[in-house]
Amino acid sequence: MSEPAVVPQEALAGWFDALLAALDANRTLVVALAIASVAMFVGGIVVVNLLIVRMPADWFVRARRAPRRHPVAHVVLLVLRNLLGVAMLLLGVAMLVGPGQGVLMILLALGLLEFPGKRRIELAIVRRRPIRRAIDWMRHRAGKPPLQIPAPRRRRDAVTSDAPSRTDGTPRRTRSNSDPGS
Repeated sequence: MSEPAVVPQEALAGWFDALLAALDANRTLVVALAIASVAMFVGGIVVVNLLIVRMPADWFVRARRAPRRHPVAHVVLLVLRNLLGVAMLLLGVAMLVGPGQGVLMILLALGLLEFPGKRRIELAIVRRRPIRRAIDWMRHRAGKPPLQIPAPRRRRDAVTSDAPSRTDGTPRRTRSNSDPGS
């Protein structure tokens, strides 16, 4: 096995000194980026709070309606929405290393994008106890009812076995008995 490369202390000190010199030379840019980062952080908190409070309480349990617009307009709006979502996603990834709230931008982008399994991912996030408490707290502060979250769905292909295998005597759910030929 080869030994890991050892970086001399002088090289690290030289690199750090060069970084400090670059920051000092671009002081105005550094201050502007810091202000932009704080503004994006505060703005992100405000926007998320507004979106959560304005969301109807039955958002996750109501049936999805078909759009009532012309099919061509629907496709054009869907494409534009997804393009905006991809742009926001790329900005969010860039903000992970730069100024701003990258994770927040990525979550907002995922909210705009349309992709298979999106609803399942949203519900998995909202069902987490700390997130659910925070959402309900924000809605309570605004005088809104808590979100109605559907219970997780059980797998349809799971069949109850005849042999109890749990200590409480309840039957075990298996796939092996789902085939009528076995």
